[in-house]
Amino acid sequence: MSNAEILAQAVELRRQGVKITTICKYLRIHRNTFNLWMSKGKELADHIESEQIKEEDISAEDRLYYGFYLDSEQASAEFEIGAHEKIVKAKGWQSKAWLLERNNSEDYLKNSEKKVQIEDVTSAQKHIDRVSKVFSAFVKGGYTKKETDSNE
Repeated sequence: MSNAEILAQAVELRRQGVKITTICKYLRIHRNTFNLWMSKGKELADHIESEQIKEEDISAEDRLYYGFYLDSEQASAEFEIGAHEKIVKAKGWQSKAWLLERNNSEDYLKNSEKKVQIEDVTSAQKHIDRVSKVFSAFVKGGYTKKETDSNE
């Protein structure tokens, strides 16, 4: 399959809302390759927009990545807008509440959910500190379960 065919399939999959990671697995390309193609296209788009180069002056290969970037971004936007329209048109209040929470989390996230997030970070930090102590003791050659447990 040629790069042009792979890029066309990737755009179509993005239009359907498929995650980039899944697209890469399906098309058997590395995520870094996808990112490289996108960054080449974005760089060209930025240069064209800032009038550093003219679109007609880019090579055929670069035109492929430039088009891929523009088409891919548009496809992603089309999916998002389509999903948004379906949520807004859906019956019931739950889908609208979900949309508000996702788009404006600072304003609409429940206080209890904010508290849980803070507690999760504190708990994670305690776990990281414990693992760090055990690892340090292990590296120094003095690791014993009894010693590390008594340090808490």
